[in-house]
Amino acid sequence: MPGKTGLFLPSVTIKDLYSVVFTSENNGYITGKDGTILMTADAGLHWTISVSGTSLNLWDVYFYDESIGFIAGDNGLILKTTNAGALGMPESELSKGNITVYPNPATEIINIEFNDQVSSGVKVAISGINGQLFWEKEFSPNEKIQVDISFLPKGAYLLRTETQAGVEITKVML
Repeated sequence: MPGKTGLFLPSVTIKDLYSVVFTSENNGYITGKDGTILMTADAGLHWTISVSGTSLNLWDVYFYDESIGFIAGDNGLILKTTNAGALGMPESELSKGNITVYPNPATEIINIEFNDQVSSGVKVAISGINGQLFWEKEFSPNEKIQVDISFLPKGAYLLRTETQAGVEITKVML
């Protein structure tokens, strides 16, 4: 319709959407309910779903420039990307080598170690690449963290660790 403005999303998601930003004429991002992130590289003609690694609502998206961006979500969640969300997963604030996950790939048990001292509890969650939560547990500070993953079928998963310092998302292969 002539004169009509707005954003048209052709059946990409049925989730509520909360924030939109374009970093250039063609590249745009939308955040929404249950960890929804949509990306476009053709000025909004086509949108793809990007994996956020969380099922929390993502309320706002902001880009400092075309590569560095932040997403704010429930419970103080802040996601950061320095590569414009390449590979479909924003980098987290802690993705500076503060966590070691091994073995990866794994078959029965994964171990999680922090390179820095953890002064409060640690929340660990495992979800599928599509965001479906499979397992979640809270651990005491400095508790040795071993997670039994033998119940999961082979595939790629997102391991989300949350401490007082922030959130880190690590891809784990089984």
